Amino acid sequence: MDWQDEQSQQAFLQRIVRDAQHLQHLAQETRVALAKDHPQQERIVQAGQLLDQLIAQDVEFPDGQAKLKEGVSQDWIVSVHDPEIRHGRKSSSKRFDGHKAAVAVDAESQLITDANVLAGNAWDATDALTLVENSETHTGLAVEETISDCAYSDFNGLLAGA
Repeated sequence: MDWQDEQSQQAFLQRIVRDAQHLQHLAQETRVALAKDHPQQERIVQAGQLLDQLIAQDVEFPDGQAKLKEGVSQDWIVSVHDPEIRHGRKSSSKRFDGHKAAVAVDAESQLITDANVLAGNAWDATDALTLVENSETHTGLAVEETISDCAYSDFNGLLAGA
């Protein structure tokens, strides 16, 4: 196909969407034919939901015809093998696909007191207060001071609201 030709692109997109809709129809027929407690029922449902998300993140139907959306959806699915992976940024020029780790460490002992996995596109300070609260629960001690990198610049505001 000619990627420079808008009509070729549009025709290709219509075929992809039509194929996806056909797959959804076949999946529905298969589910109906299976017993309600068949182990494949849930896998078919999950695969159908993932396919719906993949189409919805990039395609809109303003006039009944599939058209590519402008921009990128906030929770854009990067991988069908791990649908929870997200695009993330370490800086304005360094990008990654994956997850972020949020770790609370006791500064004196260097023991990890809590950890959490965040989506790659989550703000660094996401659930920071939960890390502090869990650290207090795990250690039985009150957290007196927190130290974090500049990506947590609103962290003090989070603690002030506690």
